[in-house]
Amino acid sequence: VVFFCGGGWQGGSPSQFFPHCEWFAQQRGMVAISAEYRTASSHGTSPFDCVADGRSAMRWVRAHASELGVDPSRIAAGGGSAGGHVAAACATCATLDDPSDDTSIDPIPDALILFNPVYDNGPAEQGKNTPGYGHDRVAARWSEISPLHIIESAEAQGRPPPPPSLVLFGEE
Repeated sequence: VVFFCGGGWQGGSPSQFFPHCEWFAQQRGMVAISAEYRTASSHGTSPFDCVADGRSAMRWVRAHASELGVDPSRIAAGGGSAGGHVAAACATCATLDDPSDDTSIDPIPDALILFNPVYDNGPAEQGKNTPGYGHDRVAARWSEISPLHIIESAEAQGRPPPPPSLVLFGEE
């Protein structure tokens, strides 16, 4: 499982998911990775770059699966808040790749574990008074990065559905 930290695409630290990685490794015998991706505060990047980095991380793990002792057909992604968005977008956003990536390597996770993820980046719509999270930062290209909207249109466009997903929302 590859985890991505939260932080509104502005900041954050991979250490956020170190306890989760430790638990999955010790209690479930899994290889667990907390990946770092570029953020606005550290690299001046956009949410689109965050997703591209997430997809690159998934490709890296899949490409190095034998070295890591990982089954390349059983790689999950997870994260919290914006990191949950990065994980979900790895599965749904087909056009957000780093130009240097080997796109023959599949970045789509085989499962998702999402903690209060950013799922909606869309505009305010009929019956919805406010836009989705971060819409102001992705407005011109929101339809490329909003997992909710991509999932809703996937079937109509002949794309496969997202992988099996555990999505957790709560206040405590």
